[in-house]
Amino acid sequence: MLKHRVAIRCCGLWGLFALVGSLSVSDGFSQTGQKTNAKQAPKKTVIDWAAEEAKAAAQLLTRLQADFVKEDINGNKHLEKSELLAWLGLARGPELLQKFDKDGDGKLSKEEFAEWAAGYAAAAAKEYVEDLREAEAELERLQQAYAKAAAQAKQQQQQALSQQRNRVNQLRNGPIDNRMRNRMRQR
Repeated sequence: MLKHRVAIRCCGLWGLFALVGSLSVSDGFSQTGQKTNAKQAPKKTVIDWAAEEAKAAAQLLTRLQADFVKEDINGNKHLEKSELLAWLGLARGPELLQKFDKDGDGKLSKEEFAEWAAGYAAAAAKEYVEDLREAEAELERLQQAYAKAAAQAKQQQQQALSQQRNRVNQLRNGPIDNRMRNRMRQR
């Protein structure tokens, strides 16, 4: 089983999060139990993509919850304006506080943060899965193009071999007398 490391950009807040998505490329059997080409993974269903999205959202949500604890410098279970500014910068910190500070106390409680993080993780996971689907579709297209080019090259090689075999057979089976006479005339 091959594992591909896939990075997604999460709205510029923390740069790149590395989410690991496992793509089985060489299982050898489709979901119906039929033997498949070992180089091609079975097609993912809508359920597979939904599971991939849920997995990515859960991973990101876990990461965000850990970040909340890490960024809560004074340990009061709230992210204050100064902590948000230090963590997210001038552009994002106040925006997040303004949007999700429901009680207006100037800081984000764990519940307020969880509301934002859940929506953010869902949106980022959706973007991640869309990017992953596009990348897998492009990979499939490239594999098909490669297979087509390889088949064409093989056919051309077979034609060239066949032509050369015919030439060798003509030389071997042609009357030697005619060839010898032609050579003697040329000398």
